[in-house]
Amino acid sequence: MPGAPASAPVQQTSTASVEKKVYDPMNNQPIRPKELVNLEFTPSKSSKSDDKEFNNRYMCPSCYKTFNNSFSDARAIQECGHVTCGECFKKFVAKESKCLVCSKKYKKTPITMQSASTGFANETVAVQAKTYNPSLGYM
Repeated sequence: MPGAPASAPVQQTSTASVEKKVYDPMNNQPIRPKELVNLEFTPSKSSKSDDKEFNNRYMCPSCYKTFNNSFSDARAIQECGHVTCGECFKKFVAKESKCLVCSKKYKKTPITMQSASTGFANETVAVQAKTYNPSLGYM
């Protein structure tokens, strides 16, 4: 190595042992890049434009409900990535088999998303999980 003292140890590195797969943190299965979906959230009308980093809020494009930590369910269409609340998805999107935002037909199973908040901090009632329902998995 240029500029290194003659007695300095030289570390040999090898990229042969580096694993190039990305794993789903919920089920430890490999994720293939072609399976990833770029989600398109609708910005909330109440978001302040001066501080976008901390005030990004998103809403359902149909009923205008804001997605927050207490929001229980949202659905994303894999073909276009648009996100609606679960109620509007069932009422409008599922019946027509097309997106509310771009009117694109969908064939793949929609992605069900759930809040992964810490909403139990003030609960006085005991909470017990009854089913395994990963928040990042496909349903």
